[in-house]
Amino acid sequence: MRLTKFARLAAVPLTVLGLMVAVPAVADASGPVFTVMNTSETPPDGVYFRNSAHPSDTSRITGLGVYKNERVQLQCYAWGDAVGGYRNSLWYKVANVSRPTAGSRADVGYLNGHYVNDGKNANQVDAGVPQCGAATTSAPVNPTYNRSASVAWAEAHAQDPQANGTLCTWFVSNSLWAGGFAQTSEWRAHTYAGTYVQGLVEHVRSHVSSSWSNITANLTTNAVPNAVPGDIIVYDWGDGGTTFDHMSFVVDIASGQYPNVSEWGQFDFSRHPEYKLTHPRSPYVQRGWTWSTMHQEWLQREHSNVKVYLLHINGGYFAPNF
Repeated sequence: MRLTKFARLAAVPLTVLGLMVAVPAVADASGPVFTVMNTSETPPDGVYFRNSAHPSDTSRITGLGVYKNERVQLQCYAWGDAVGGYRNSLWYKVANVSRPTAGSRADVGYLNGHYVNDGKNANQVDAGVPQCGAATTSAPVNPTYNRSASVAWAEAHAQDPQANGTLCTWFVSNSLWAGGFAQTSEWRAHTYAGTYVQGLVEHVRSHVSSSWSNITANLTTNAVPNAVPGDIIVYDWGDGGTTFDHMSFVVDIASGQYPNVSEWGQFDFSRHPEYKLTHPRSPYVQRGWTWSTMHQEWLQREHSNVKVYLLHINGGYFAPNF
């Protein structure tokens, strides 16, 4: 199944890595009240509140948000990451008037306009709602990154003939370019960033709004809650070679928050040395990020010292019906 654009409230509470932005108090808490909608687009029902106008900025506290038919009061608005088929970048700081508290805390937070049944078109602010303070307003993050197009390219080309068996960075680069990132003099064919894993990691972390986290411990559970289709998973096989040995591209999130990846450059060089490979093809379109298709076993068994990292690209958007 595809990753839902927003994690649902019925999920087990999880700690989200990254910046957590406190919601500032709003002096004037009055405002129009509307029923929520679209909370059941992907079961189970419910949408977490955010701490700011960005989907990744959530505390994932069960009950802190809205369920079907609950009503919210709009307190102020902010512009942030786009949500839904109409790319609604309008967010409201809201208070849940149907269920004012979630445990011991007020049920207040940021909710995209996609979930507010106010009869307005996307990106149209309700009359009388003030803009939130400057600390909560920001331009969309990576607004031109079409995650759907990146994933479509990766899946369509995963089994293409490869010039050789070591083109994992080239594959990920092409996936990102297909999603709208521009080639540059530092990042194109025959460059360090377009050829080597370390090079692309350094380039993305330096030039693209993103976050980096060590997910090695997640090998035991398979789940990577922060991964989104269009992100990158980076591997260090722990064999004493280069800092990073391989990267793959997240194309799907299976049950249990388990990322599936597409890639080039995964061949058994002990049986088929790289220099003897002639236009090899991958035998699969995607695999589970913890699974070795070469040896049909878990990666941590194949590489006892493996370390794995998630390079999460912030923002971006999905095409309708992704």
